[in-house]
Amino acid sequence: MDIFTDLTSFNLAFPNPSTAVCIGNFDGMHRGHQQVVRAMVDEAKKLGLTAVALTFQSNTRRWKDTVCLLSSFDEKVAAVRSLGADALITLPFPGYIAAQTPQTFVKEILLRRLGMKTCHVGQNFRFGKDRKGSVDFLIHYANKSGFKLSVSEMLLEEGEDISSTRIRKWVHLGKIMEVTSMLGRPFELEGLVVKGEGRGKKLGYPTANILPLDSLKCIPADGIYLTSAIWEKKGYFSLTHIGPQPTFKGMRPSIEVHIPDFDQILYQRNLKVLFLSRLRDVVAFKSVDELKKQIIADIEQARAWVRKDPFIASFLHR
Repeated sequence: MDIFTDLTSFNLAFPNPSTAVCIGNFDGMHRGHQQVVRAMVDEAKKLGLTAVALTFQSNTRRWKDTVCLLSSFDEKVAAVRSLGADALITLPFPGYIAAQTPQTFVKEILLRRLGMKTCHVGQNFRFGKDRKGSVDFLIHYANKSGFKLSVSEMLLEEGEDISSTRIRKWVHLGKIMEVTSMLGRPFELEGLVVKGEGRGKKLGYPTANILPLDSLKCIPADGIYLTSAIWEKKGYFSLTHIGPQPTFKGMRPSIEVHIPDFDQILYQRNLKVLFLSRLRDVVAFKSVDELKKQIIADIEQARAWVRKDPFIASFLHR
């Protein structure tokens, strides 16, 4: 898949484009987004067109006045590539794209620069200056200009629309199973392993302290999680602590990953974590011995989850 960050580069690579295009922010690439991209790729193959996903380089989505992304740029690229697109175009936003009227965006960018023959969007798609462009506008313009329009209906989860906003909310509440269901895969977080306090090693349960690679990435609620730690393309059974360490009077939040029976050196390397289930809240223990007993119980509870749930087990290396 070719990746372009501006239209000029795309037109140099495709001087006379004839494309199927899907458009969206695609934050998280949830099941609804996947439906739009797959429909575009399938139609491109049938019609002999270049399959192009058009998205944006930044996101102004917020959670409690803080910018919060479900997927990093690299994660978005990987997701679009896995769905079979030929090209991904990521345009600056906000920028000149946001300033275009809906008419100019369709005429000058989609039709003239991208050579769009068929357009795929979600049911709630909005675009153009002040978000005045809508699906109804596209239907009218498609009839006028002759391109084909395909609108994917919203997918539902427990009677409500699957949306990035809803998933963002569940991530911050630690509702990992619900997040997985809406994404169609586990929520992931990748970070650089940095030096910690070394308390886990002294307890007999060493941890990798990770610093997220994308500072705008959403972080799940404080708690203890069953996770899959991805190392050299293999998923290892692990437990991840998010939040403060009240037993040790350490109130600065941290993200620490414990991988039982693992002896690889991770320091200053990147580690990806897939969140599979939330086990419990972060609590303060009266003694280190009580904490050790709880860690043993957490590990056993996590292993029980793996034994009874084939979906969770599928993300762990055997």
